Amino acid sequence: MRYTEFGSLTLQQIDAEDVLDPQPSVDPMIETASGPYDVFGSKRVFGRYVVSKAVTVHNATSGGLDTDLDTLRSYEGKQDTLVAEMADLSERSAIARLLRISTARTRRNFNFQPVVLTWEIMTSWYGGLNQNNEAMASSPHSITAAFCANAGNKADKNAIFAITAGAAAITAITLAKSGSSDIDWTGTVTAGQAIVFDCGQRTVKNNGVDAFSGFSFGGSHVIDDWIVLEPGANAITVTFTGGSTNSDVKVSRRDYFY
Repeated sequence: MRYTEFGSLTLQQIDAEDVLDPQPSVDPMIETASGPYDVFGSKRVFGRYVVSKAVTVHNATSGGLDTDLDTLRSYEGKQDTLVAEMADLSERSAIARLLRISTARTRRNFNFQPVVLTWEIMTSWYGGLNQNNEAMASSPHSITAAFCANAGNKADKNAIFAITAGAAAITAITLAKSGSSDIDWTGTVTAGQAIVFDCGQRTVKNNGVDAFSGFSFGGSHVIDDWIVLEPGANAITVTFTGGSTNSDVKVSRRDYFY
């Protein structure tokens, strides 16, 4: 794994050394009269996540080197997408802020300068966007397991479900995951139009217009999030009223990683 891009900046790789530590945990223990107490219990908890890349910036001319370093410094303090290339050449990304750019040692040559880039990671690492469509001929409809399979090692709480009404309008929808999620919506999705449930942003839009007023949790909803796709297979069921026999569901999601 190596860091290759930050926003529109391509990171040089000469003499590169990337700090690849996973996000550290925090010390949850507090002192009490009865002894140490773990305030988080069985939950996984994490602290600030800082990574770095040491690299030597090279240029054929000293003027070019100064230009390269000035360009690099212009990114300091910015928040953007940090891209990491994995051993199999696939990519993972995270939103990060470039905290500082420091020189590892005094310039010894007019054509190169060692620097260290330090970022704070603001989100989980995630893979590329996965989008899958399938027809819903009848209700209830079980979304194909592979469409909701999470190949990462961290739960995906940001899936987007877009349901398009077929030849007839849809007037009620339930998105359910056994044992955790029961999301209900009532209203009218006109034939040929789509309603979008964004589980990460917690928004509902009907043909692009806010439709949160029709949203509610059903009686079997037991989590704080909307729908959580755990690592591995996830069975999601869509129940709908109307829509004829040619409605459609589209799942947009990513694999997330610690």
